[in-house]
Amino acid sequence: MVFVYINLGLLNATSVSDVTVTQMKREPALSVTWSAVTPPGNCGLNYKLHWSYPNNTEAGHDATSDLHYNITGLDYDTEYTVCVISSVEGEDASPVCGLGTTIDSRLGIYLEATSTTITVYWNLIEGVDSYRLTWFDGEDGAWTSVGGETDNFVINDLDPCSNYTIDLQALAGGQQPPPEVTDLSLTQVGNETTLDVTWLPVTPPGNCDVTYKVTWSYPNDTEAGRDTTTEPHYTITDLGYDTEYTVCVASSIQGLNADQVCGKGSVVRPSVAGAVERLRVSSGATGWVRVEWVRPDGVRCDVQGYRLTWNTHTIPHLLPPDTTRYTITRLKPHTTYTISLQTQCGGTWGPARTVEVRTAGKRAREGTPGHPSHQGKANRRLPPLSLTHAGLRR
Repeated sequence: MVFVYINLGLLNATSVSDVTVTQMKREPALSVTWSAVTPPGNCGLNYKLHWSYPNNTEAGHDATSDLHYNITGLDYDTEYTVCVISSVEGEDASPVCGLGTTIDSRLGIYLEATSTTITVYWNLIEGVDSYRLTWFDGEDGAWTSVGGETDNFVINDLDPCSNYTIDLQALAGGQQPPPEVTDLSLTQVGNETTLDVTWLPVTPPGNCDVTYKVTWSYPNDTEAGRDTTTEPHYTITDLGYDTEYTVCVASSIQGLNADQVCGKGSVVRPSVAGAVERLRVSSGATGWVRVEWVRPDGVRCDVQGYRLTWNTHTIPHLLPPDTTRYTITRLKPHTTYTISLQTQCGGTWGPARTVEVRTAGKRAREGTPGHPSHQGKANRRLPPLSLTHAGLRR
């Protein structure tokens, strides 16, 4: 079998057409598209791209087999020349070029503040219908809308020595911010330094994706952290005990943010009940024991009461928190009792203090056995008798 390869000569590659260069979503990037070229036969086809600065210095090049290409990592406010060249089996057609500009559409906010006002300045963006300005101090917020030709706004009647968060959004083509989240809930997870934050999801229009921006701050309005999520819940970890946090959630769709919805949540240190101090007992008259103690020192919660038990008996109710003594009655004489006392604090029980005591015996009544006045008739000593024998005389 013989294989024969015949070179048919130059293939005369056809140039592309309809080259379009547009900026990608306010980023320093350009999207390039063009119409397809049909190669002859089964010949291989690809497209070479070259882009250059205004001074014709090449800024980059690449190749693709698709009908589009994204050029990223460009400079803002720069006009680029982008050329597309179809290539068939190594033969290049004439380049077809287009121009694209990377406009800096970042707002460039600049602030000036006095004791009660903040003046917000920003760069105007071409094609913007209006600007939405929001300010927030950690608890309360407000917003306003100004025309697309306005580049500043004065926020009045602010609180001195306060921290404010300023948010500015450019709206074009009838854009509207998404709805606010609702039913914001903050719950401490067990005894951990963690807050579980939940809210009802926002329904985005069409096929738009919605994200949620979560921020949390200390009581002095200093920001403690921030993050984003696509789920209607978020868990904030590694917080501090005995601290109340302000947590705010804002829904965001395609870069447009709704007003923040905020709530407060506290991280409470686990209740630790202490043991009572100097527990002591004394047994007096028959059938009772007096129990005395000192309130536990250094507990990290309010004492709710005391539980007193002896042997198998327990007082059916808590002793009040200001109690420091209690008398147990109706005990058996000559009996050893184990008395235990516990502190209840924050729903938990502290360690028990335990002491043993033996009750006294019954005191005998006068004239009964056991009383000193009673020695028993059988042992009573009789006085001497004197007998006179009448008629016996000498």
